[in-house]
Amino acid sequence: MLLRLHHIDLAVSDLEEFAEFLKKLGLEEVRRTEHGGAAIEMSLPGDTQVIFDFHAVGQDEHPGVGSIHEGEYSWLTMRH
Repeated sequence: MLLRLHHIDLAVSDLEEFAEFLKKLGLEEVRRTEHGGAAIEMSLPGDTQVIFDFHAVGQDEHPGVGSIHEGEYSWLTMRH
């Protein structure tokens, strides 16, 4: 049974445009990383919120959900 989500990994076509969209929905930038070349992590305010971790679409990827992580070591991967 899924009790809590840690983060959702997304591949997006435009990193900055997607960040601006999430800001309009009330999410805040948590940090920028080098995951997948460059990535941004955002969440709703608060310590226990799900993190949206997104990076620009790579050469062999399509925009969409890459994986949904329940915690530090377990996750559900979604392929398309």
